[in-house]
Amino acid sequence: MLKKSLKDFYPTSESNGYGLEKSFKRFNFLKGIDFNSVLDVGSGPCLLHQWLIKHQKNVVYEAVDIREDSTKLCNCKTYTGIPQNGLYELVCLFGTVTFNINHDENENKKILKLLISDCINKSSKYVVLTVFKDLSKKIFSHSIHKLHVRFSKEEIFEMFIHEKIKKVKIHERDDLDRDEYFVIAKVD
Repeated sequence: MLKKSLKDFYPTSESNGYGLEKSFKRFNFLKGIDFNSVLDVGSGPCLLHQWLIKHQKNVVYEAVDIREDSTKLCNCKTYTGIPQNGLYELVCLFGTVTFNINHDENENKKILKLLISDCINKSSKYVVLTVFKDLSKKIFSHSIHKLHVRFSKEEIFEMFIHEKIKKVKIHERDDLDRDEYFVIAKVD
């Protein structure tokens, strides 16, 4: 199997894996959540920032992405790693650690678990994330199933329980994306 890099999945700075229309649709999950500051982890070209502006959400927005070429497209404060200082009422991980880089699902799951731990420490209210559903493998062809890192509900709960977070809700929102779970964790 050939090694895959981020460039294989995100060929341009503007790439985010979803496109503008689908991204905006998925961000509708945030409607009804009260927050004044957000750290967008895995921001890509900061489409969440554009969605917030479009929906007249006047919040402090900062972005994190390991792809510096993408964050150069942003008109906000950006980082290439989780910032050391500050807390955010909402930390978002929309589509973070989605692609199965180097075909090593277990390693990619470990990366997301560490990232969630870091994000919990940066949040004063909520952590929101999306992950691909681990549905019956009969639904997906072998190659398509291996393209994305997939999680069961049990794995999601375990990640947060490990971090001593008990208030976790997993939503299946087919109206937003039928292939993903939308997860909100209340950080106390």
